Amino acid sequence: MRVFILIKFAYLYNMRRLHQSLMDFKNDWNTAENISEMINEVFNENSSPKDFIYNENEQADECINITEGMKLCEKYLKQYGLYPQDVYAFCADVTYNNSAPLFKRYGQLVMYVIEDIVNYDLGMTTKDKTLKNIQHLKNFELAPKNLYMVTRKIVTQIENTFEDIYLKREERKESKSKNIT
Repeated sequence: MRVFILIKFAYLYNMRRLHQSLMDFKNDWNTAENISEMINEVFNENSSPKDFIYNENEQADECINITEGMKLCEKYLKQYGLYPQDVYAFCADVTYNNSAPLFKRYGQLVMYVIEDIVNYDLGMTTKDKTLKNIQHLKNFELAPKNLYMVTRKIVTQIENTFEDIYLKREERKESKSKNIT
């Protein structure tokens, strides 16, 4: 459960960061036309400039909604021996230092796999439905061939990364307290 909360929190952290960056991005028709033309040429797609125009208020609302979701998750952190400052440091490390390399690519899929398993463990769904949901994820075009192995690797990477971040933060706290005295 602890790893699921870390993965969920990191996912929310990245989604909020994405919506924040969109608010900083130039949102005009000329830029949208250029992006559309590039997508159409490179990927042989049929996009329109309006596909790349967004409402800044909607992005701001989405940031607020994600932040509220993160605040809700924070309530559960202490139950699992996690402190918000450590979790935010973990999210930043995973995002900016790529300390859990598979997470960036498959983190959202793994979050759904673990969520299905947790729901089954809590009796909220049946075994057949859980297996069906996971099979559906495995059939996703961008899913790795061995989703179970990747899930285990990501869980291990998340646990190790969080432990490293936690230990570094504790060492800093100790060295600061030694410097003060």
